[in-house]
Amino acid sequence: MAERRGGEYRREDASDPNLGTELAGFRIEGRIGRGGMGVVYRARDIQLDRAVALKILPPELAEDDGFRRRFIRESRLASSIDHPNIVPIYRAGEHDGLLFIVMRFVEGSDLKTVLRREGALGLERSVAVVAQLARALDAAHARGLVHRDVKPGNVLVVPSAEPQEADHVYLTDFGLTKPVSSEASMTDSGAFLGTVEYAAPEQIEGATVDARTDIYGLGCVFYECLTGKVPFTGPSAAAIMYAHLFKDPPAVTDITPDLPHRLDAVVGKALARSKEDRYATCRQLIVATQSALREPQTEASKTQSPQGPTVKEPDSGDPGDPVEKIFRAVKDAVRDRPSSDAAPADSGRRAVFDKVKGLALERLARPAAHASARRPEPEFTPPRYVIGFQSLSARSKQLQRWLLGSAALDAVVAAISSFAFISIARSAHPRAAARGALDPRWITGLQVVVFLIVASMFVVWFYRAYANLPH
Repeated sequence: MAERRGGEYRREDASDPNLGTELAGFRIEGRIGRGGMGVVYRARDIQLDRAVALKILPPELAEDDGFRRRFIRESRLASSIDHPNIVPIYRAGEHDGLLFIVMRFVEGSDLKTVLRREGALGLERSVAVVAQLARALDAAHARGLVHRDVKPGNVLVVPSAEPQEADHVYLTDFGLTKPVSSEASMTDSGAFLGTVEYAAPEQIEGATVDARTDIYGLGCVFYECLTGKVPFTGPSAAAIMYAHLFKDPPAVTDITPDLPHRLDAVVGKALARSKEDRYATCRQLIVATQSALREPQTEASKTQSPQGPTVKEPDSGDPGDPVEKIFRAVKDAVRDRPSSDAAPADSGRRAVFDKVKGLALERLARPAAHASARRPEPEFTPPRYVIGFQSLSARSKQLQRWLLGSAALDAVVAAISSFAFISIARSAHPRAAARGALDPRWITGLQVVVFLIVASMFVVWFYRAYANLPH
């Protein structure tokens, strides 16, 4: 993820202590951006004298042994991907307790900045962007990698030199991928890896992720390109996560009515809550989009004829409603007086007649408008522990390891006490042996320590379930 803002770097970045320093053979020249997964710098490869994008991950991730090993292993695998829509990875590793990844420096803006500046991209441009991302993701999935953080901030847009050509798009941050069918999207310390606005339900639940997880993220990006808005919003991260788990997003045509209505089903399938209901590959999403755009668009609105609007009479209505009586009376007047000459001669009365006639035609042409209006759904912000406990229950394998560890400690204590009892029983002088054996109070104290360790594990775990939500 690399963006240089007009060739200059912001003044507040001068306080960054990393500026001007060297890290693993790279001189840091300026800060490009900051995100939840670290800080991206513009750096200079000292040996090859070329500009690169250097991303330094948060120190707490380097302290996670499991994440550190996975990061180095999968970064090497990601660096082997050669695709025109994937930012190449030059190097990844650890230096002075910091995890870093070095990528090609791309002159351009990220898609998040483009969307913030321009809003919705339009149909043709959105399809062009998503098609390139789909090819990049399918290439990664073919190598057994899941990106797991597909979002506009990880998409770089390089404007085309030719107006008739589409912008070139790069997908970045492939060093933070996971193998296909890997487990929960959290570190061993409980930190959520991802972005809640684009996270699939299985990521939030801590369940297994695969290629369809990226398809959900790609659907969120497609949705935002078409509408200028993310599928779900809320006052807190917990509210957004709850929406991903239990709600359906508004249709894209509800936000941008001029889009083809067939896109609602295409985007909706990509954003299905169940992985089994989504597309199997990103290419299927693009093929479905192209098929929807090729089919002719039916006219759902009223059609115009040379004689005027074609009016359909309402199927039902309250005959006692005074408004309905007026509409029926005017409808009869329109039928009985087909020409404008049949209107009253007085100009004032004729103007009133024409006005009521126009209102009647408009009302009759849209008889069910009042019935189709939908009440806005009330906002619901779930308690933080609702989402937290779902992540807690999903991490049952780690719970099993902790319980096995506590059981092993308890077994050790039991073995010590049993050996002491056997030695006393076999001794020719039991009383003397008992006085020389371990103090029973020490055995009891050890058992209390084991109990406190297990209890503290549960306390820490429940705290994570409540407080260590995605950020």
